[in-house]
Formats: sequence, structure tokens, C-alpha cells
Amino acid sequence: MRAYERFLNYIKIDTTSNDKNKNCPSSENQWILANYIVNELKKIGISNAHVDDNCYVYAKISSKGDASKYNKKIGFIAHMDTSPSCAGGSVNAKIIRNYNGNDIVLENGIKIKTEEYAFLEKLISQDIIVTDGETLLGADNKAGIAEIITLCEILMSGQINNHCEVLVAFTPDEEIGRGADLFNVEKFGADFAFTVDGGELGEVEYENFNAATATIIINGINIHPGSAKNIMKNSQNIAMEFDRLIPSCERPENTEGYEGFYHLTSINGNEEKTEMAYIIRDHDSEKFKIKKNYINEITMFLNKKHGDGTIFSNVVDSYYN
Repeated sequence: MRAYERFLNYIKIDTTSNDKNKNCPSSENQWILANYIVNELKKIGISNAHVDDNCYVYAKISSKGDASKYNKKIGFIAHMDTSPSCAGGSVNAKIIRNYNGNDIVLENGIKIKTEEYAFLEKLISQDIIVTDGETLLGADNKAGIAEIITLCEILMSGQINNHCEVLVAFTPDEEIGRGADLFNVEKFGADFAFTVDGGELGEVEYENFNAATATIIINGINIHPGSAKNIMKNSQNIAMEFDRLIPSCERPENTEGYEGFYHLTSINGNEEKTEMAYIIRDHDSEKFKIKKNYINEITMFLNKKHGDGTIFSNVVDSYYN
């Protein structure tokens, strides 16, 4: 089976993660995909493929050829969940054959413009898979899963006569920062491993951001607008005030390369209560600490201004460089 054919099967399963659910996995459908993957691996001959109690899939392919030459163990990892930032169910995929280099217009009218997405020029004459514009496609990271399992099928078919031991793993809840939380490194057993997740063809990234999430809860006081003077405390206005204190030069739209950033991923609320969520990223560990501390400094400053207990912030580390 071709990698894209596998991919089209995987995206039929809605594996949107849920940051409000503290269980692992955070969404039940991740179990469905995990078991589907295990069955697929077993069908191609990897009998040791299994899913553990936390919805992590592990499998191993023995080395082949000169044992002294191929004695290292290499791993490949991908995640099964998709981002909760956009709908991930009922994906209606379409294959654009022999892409001509023009703007791509999705079925719902959304236009993918070449002037905004310069990489499209590199895809001319290739086939591209898109959605109808109503959902995520799920290529992050079901494309990675499809590529790894296709590699496994090639290795198990005997087409490559010499290779080291190959270990593969598929993890839940990466999109909400928990993918590594219960990953069993010792059980996985690789000497080194690659995460197959995004990037251009042939690109290898050898480091990553330090990452954290910040949850902000703002408590307001609601009262009829006609009698609100000196009493109302609109939590939404305070939320906007909080965000304005984040340096504009340290947002994703104004940073590149090794530059760290704060990214507001969600804001929901009303006059009485507003919740905000940020992700914090920086390659440098000291700058990373400063960014996290700054969230606490904003919290203390605004509590002093608007009253104790107005704002609660919680910063949780996700992973490190």
C-alpha cells in the first residue's frame, strides 16, 4: 500500500486531542487509531506490535545483515492526535493531481494563495491532498504515521538486505503538550530516534524549542451597565490588558529562527470570567525561564491593580530542548 493511501484511511478517524481532559489519551478515538495501527503492523509481519495502557504504540523490526556493522538501534516516532484548534472529524479529502502552480480554491471558498504560501512553488507537477476547507486535513501527524508504516512494510518485505534494528512508536496527545509524558524511553530502547513530523522533504532538525503552556483565569464582577460605575470589573477587558503586556516583538508573527515567543492560542469568556491559553517557546533555557516568570509578573501586577484574586495563572512545562 502506498503511503498516501494509508494516510487517507487514517484521517477518517477523528483523533482531536482535548486539553480539558486530563486522561491519557485525552480523546477516546485515539484508542481506535492506535489499535488500527497495531493491526496494520501485525498484518505486515511485525508480531510484537502492541499498544500499552496509556495508548502508546510500540513495535520492533530486527536487524538484518552483518550484526557487527548494524548494531545500533534507530527509532522513528509520530503522534496520533490532531490539533484541537480546528475541527478534525468528517474530513473530506481531495487529491489535486499534477498541481499547476496556481492558487488553490477549496470547496468552501477558502483560497490558498501562492503569494502567502511560497512553498507551493516547490510542489508544481506533484499531487497535493487538501480538505474541503471545513476541517483540518490531519497531515500533522498522520502523514508521519503513514510514512513510518510504509517504511516498515518495505523492511519487512525484504527489499533492503542490510539494516539495523528499527523501533517505531506512535504517541497520543502531542498537540496539547503531553506526548512525551508517559513515553517509555527505556522500553523503546533506541540509541537515537527521529520524530517524523512536518518540515520540508529531506530536512532534519536536530534541536527544538523549550516549551510550556500558560493557563490564565480572570475573575470579573458583572452588574447591569446602568449601575456599573466603580463596580463592574469586566474580565474580558482585563484579558485584553493582560495580552497587551506581552511584548509584540515576541509573538510568532514577529519572530523567526531561534527567537522565542508567546502565542495566544485561545481566549473565551464573558464579563464575569475569561480564560486564556498561551504556549511559550524559546530555544535558550535562560530566556525560557524569563518568559515563564514574566507571565507571573503580569499576574501580580494586574492583581495589584484590579484586586487580589482577579487573575490566576498556571505555567506548566511541556518539553525541553
